[in-house]
Amino acid sequence: MTATVPRAVVRLRTLVPKGISPVQSDVIDQLQEFKTEGIIADLDIDTWGSSMGMSISNDRDPTETQKLLSEFEQWEETHNCTLGPAFGRSDTKSSDDGNTENGTYTTLPLLCLVIYNDTTTQAIYPHRTSEEVHTVHDGLAALEAKKPAGEQIEVASSEKPTATGTYSH
Repeated sequence: MTATVPRAVVRLRTLVPKGISPVQSDVIDQLQEFKTEGIIADLDIDTWGSSMGMSISNDRDPTETQKLLSEFEQWEETHNCTLGPAFGRSDTKSSDDGNTENGTYTTLPLLCLVIYNDTTTQAIYPHRTSEEVHTVHDGLAALEAKKPAGEQIEVASSEKPTATGTYSH
């Protein structure tokens, strides 16, 4: 069975605070080098806003972003980890013309790296396991240390300190 070389998607928040843009550029530069070296097959760069509200009737949020967040939630459940606090979620109540609507408000991270094998989500950075935080830089390190084509990228890294605090999904 021949496995494919993974592809990477980096998602950047628009209108970031001063000082974050160079970090985003450095990550993109590193991923472009990985593409040149054949570590990844392709690189997509997408942007998103700072947050979105998730509700059935919310037409303001892009459908593609809603689908993407649903995909991310499935990945975190499958991998027994959380995408918080980078993806902050909270319940909201909104009132428009007297109609009250409940939903979930999601804050999107400044930088997110997703690794795919074919159409399967292999890893999402940043994320947190029960013991550790795994940053976008951990994702870059996992790609760089990737074994010959066909081997899975390790989702976890043991180089980061234990995370503190709680996040509920």
